[in-house]
This record gives sequence, structure tokens and C-alpha cells, in this order.
Amino acid sequence: MSTGKKRKKGISTRMIALVAVFFIGIATVVAIWQLLSQQVYYGVWYSTPVIRNGKVGIPLDFVSQNKIVYIDVKLSNKTSAEDMLNWATTRRLRETRREIATLLYVLGNYPKGRLYLPLLCYQTPSGKIVGALRTCEPCESFEFRIGGKNLICQRCGTEWKLEDLREIAYDRGCGVYPPPELPITVEDETIWIDISPLTPEG
Repeated sequence: MSTGKKRKKGISTRMIALVAVFFIGIATVVAIWQLLSQQVYYGVWYSTPVIRNGKVGIPLDFVSQNKIVYIDVKLSNKTSAEDMLNWATTRRLRETRREIATLLYVLGNYPKGRLYLPLLCYQTPSGKIVGALRTCEPCESFEFRIGGKNLICQRCGTEWKLEDLREIAYDRGCGVYPPPELPITVEDETIWIDISPLTPEG
């Protein structure tokens, strides 16, 4: 065999090897991306929120690290809780506001009783911070997890898009009842969840 043919055969073999390595690399990257996109996070409790001017403050880095955070806001006293419930009932009669209807459910059914307001805060894959009442009203659940790009009820398995809490096509019945979203601001590395829409003062 001539030297030219040997050289050509060697080049062809190297080219095939390089192409194979290239496609294996792409397949590996895709597999890693798919694994990360389906990563699951469970709620982590934050027990020392700051309450100020109708807002609940928690550290931004705590949410960024844990992805999904549970907060129980203790109402000042039983009278305050009853006032909130009475106000919500009256408001519900005048308006069809989703967060008010859910508040009525929460105050009546949360296992800790009417002295606590369960909240949820999470960070989406795009970096957006979302705050909401922590309840899946129809199935009476107060626990969620993040699965990939969706928020998932721990009890019924209904899923909503993390970015906008929009139900997905194959929801399991509670899709039209996402956790009611609350206004969020971020100041000086602190997330402030505005609960004033749930109070008479708001």
C-alpha cells in the first residue's frame, strides 16, 4: 500500500473519531441539561421572617439557595385573625377576588389554626421571585414541590408553570385554583411579600 493511501486512511479514521467524540459530547450535554431541568426541590421552612408595614421579609439568598421556601406568618392575636376573617367574608360578598376566597379557606382549614397565614416563596429558572398563599384549595393541601419548570401540589399532583402559575394541559383537577400570587419587591437583598391585599388595612 502506498504512503498516500496510508495517510488518507489515517486521516479518515481520525475524522470519524472526532465526529464520534463531537456527537457524544452533544449527547452528554443534552442529558445533563434534561437532568437539571427536571430537578426536584421540596419546601424548606424559614422561621424568622420580618413583618413590617403589611409586608413579610425573607433573605433573597435563602430563597435562591433553597428554590422553594415555606413561611408561616403569625397573626398578632386571635382578635386580629377574627377581624381578618370577618373582613374577608364581607369583601367576598362584594367582590369575586381569588385571594380573598382562598384566605377564607386558609383561615378556616390550616392545621395550625387561624393564628397563622401560610405563605410560599420560590425562585423560577429565569430568576423571577414569586410569592403566594401556600394552598391548593380544592384538595386541602398546604405543601408543594418544584419539579423542573413546574410547581406541583404534594397531595393531588396538579402542576402549574413556575413563571406565571398557569395550569398545564394535563392538570389533575385543581389547575384552575393555583396558589394566589401576592405582590413581591426585592430591596437590599431582602424579598418583601406584600400581604396587604389580605388585610383590612390593605
